[in-house]
Amino acid sequence: MTCALMAARRSGACFGPPPWPVLRAGLRRWERAASDAQGCELVSCSLLASSTPWDIWSGTAPALVLLDVLNEAGWQHGQPPEEHTLVSPKRLRLGEMVTSKAYLSCLVLLEDLVLRGLRALRPGQPPK
Repeated sequence: MTCALMAARRSGACFGPPPWPVLRAGLRRWERAASDAQGCELVSCSLLASSTPWDIWSGTAPALVLLDVLNEAGWQHGQPPEEHTLVSPKRLRLGEMVTSKAYLSCLVLLEDLVLRGLRALRPGQPPK
């Protein structure tokens, strides 16, 4: 976890302007390929995450991008409701972002999931 992210979590400002845009603007996606050196990989074709169109359904969007999308949609850090619905408060508690990626993706896609039959999403519900 970066120092800026740790400071933001301590201050409770996880969804404030800094550090999300700065972190996302610096986040890069790299292409990987086999290397001629044993046990190594070749990385190339660096792309900025902020300029990459992410398919949230595919599960490939970085957790930081998901948090940025949630921030733009008005989500805030705090005590989440018992169930996330289309009318519940837009609050979530941040845990380990990498293990919470499926949950964050569901929050980003909540409207689509409800249209497909999901009644509600419980915070901390394991992915299915």
